[in-house]
Amino acid sequence: MKFWLLKLSCISGRHYETALSRYLRGVGGYSDALFSLKYSNMDSAPITVHWHEGNQPVYSADFQNPSDGFARLATGGGDNNVRIWRMDIDDRECDALKTSIHYLSTLRKHTQAVNAVRFDPSGYMLASASDDGLLIVWGLSDEIVQDFGVQDDDMKETWKVRKIFHTHSEIYDIAWSPDSNYIAAGSMDNAVRVFNIKTEKKDLEFLDHGHCVQGVAWDPLNKYFATQSADRSLHIYQLKHHELNSTTRLQVGDIQGCLELNICRSDFLRVTDHHSAISPNSGCLLGMNADASNDSVNLTTSVQSPAPSLKAESRTASHNGSSKRTFYLYHSEALQSFFRRLTFSPDGSLLLTVLGLYRKDNKNDEEDVSDALVNTVYIYTRAGFSQLPVCSLSGFTKPTVAIKFSPIIYELDKECSRSIFDLPHKMLFAVATLDTVIVYTTQRIEPLGILKNLHYSTITDLAWSSDGKSIIVSSADGFCSVIRVDHLLLGTPLAT
Repeated sequence: MKFWLLKLSCISGRHYETALSRYLRGVGGYSDALFSLKYSNMDSAPITVHWHEGNQPVYSADFQNPSDGFARLATGGGDNNVRIWRMDIDDRECDALKTSIHYLSTLRKHTQAVNAVRFDPSGYMLASASDDGLLIVWGLSDEIVQDFGVQDDDMKETWKVRKIFHTHSEIYDIAWSPDSNYIAAGSMDNAVRVFNIKTEKKDLEFLDHGHCVQGVAWDPLNKYFATQSADRSLHIYQLKHHELNSTTRLQVGDIQGCLELNICRSDFLRVTDHHSAISPNSGCLLGMNADASNDSVNLTTSVQSPAPSLKAESRTASHNGSSKRTFYLYHSEALQSFFRRLTFSPDGSLLLTVLGLYRKDNKNDEEDVSDALVNTVYIYTRAGFSQLPVCSLSGFTKPTVAIKFSPIIYELDKECSRSIFDLPHKMLFAVATLDTVIVYTTQRIEPLGILKNLHYSTITDLAWSSDGKSIIVSSADGFCSVIRVDHLLLGTPLAT
């Protein structure tokens, strides 16, 4: 199995062209692979295996929470299949070259491209969602069984279908509840559906969005779940659990129900020309300033005044002669991205959303509005889901399409005198734009690492390993990359 190594040392955030980037540019049209680090080392290596048949796009990837001695990696591809892999890593050093991938199995029940694969929190079940409208729940079999008409001599294990949920539209994203009892799915028909694993029924269906739902995230504390849509809106739903005859039910419009409709309505968080909710230069803008025409990234910070607390009635301010100007918080459906993979932090304190737009100045001319908008990640706090985002990460030269937190929570870095958020611990998260992966912590403003042009085509998904030391990046070019994070960069895991 062949790997190309992209390994660089930290020297004050400078960028280096590697042998890999020179080679790829010569044979495949790749531009320079850029890497920036401020505190330690980080390795990245494209893994050159045949992930899916015919080098079809890899649309999704997810790590299993280890349940039987080693962690599996699942990928979903444009060849209609789900594949299971074992990734072996040398934990003694941060070296992507020593990462190896071993094929385990192919799951072949879907008839169209697989857009999302997610292991449940326990690690015993795997859910896959496809353009064929099927949401399939798989379980590991005790014996190896070949699919009818298929001879797979390399197969090491078999995953059997445990549940099948039928919908009538393409499914773009899914999310498990932390107790593994429910799955939420976002579809092209503008619907959000919640399926009950135990009863094998659809408990809820919402049609609140005005366009396809491209991202779903479930709160790890099991109090909320959130959805993002191509209609430029974010919906946050509050869960209320009631035990009915020893069975937890999810219903709406019933006094026995345990789910309330979104506490943050679309017209509350979706900012349009008709609903004033945010003004230019309000909020806290964090991050890097990056010129789209320049490959270098200048790690600087722009911190502005705190975002005001806003109530729903302020939506009419722009119609009453107010000087406030309004703009959309998120990209429209015109952006060619199938996914808006938002995420909750592992402690449930933060919600990070993708494909954000931030207006950086007070230009009044309509023709200047587009020039004033920058790509951003909006951050919401648990106490402020009914309000506007508390801050944004900005400076991305391309739209952000996926965010994923490391599952590990760390002690605060003692050398950092002031944290961005008033949290008793530190968490790491990775942000993927169309062509770049940036790694942050919740304690520092500056990104820990920037990896640019890892793939020939757009990035589709991110997955952190259960130990928080590796990140898998999937791409529409049919390949995945692995990012290894040095233990000195991670810090000390918080005792549980």
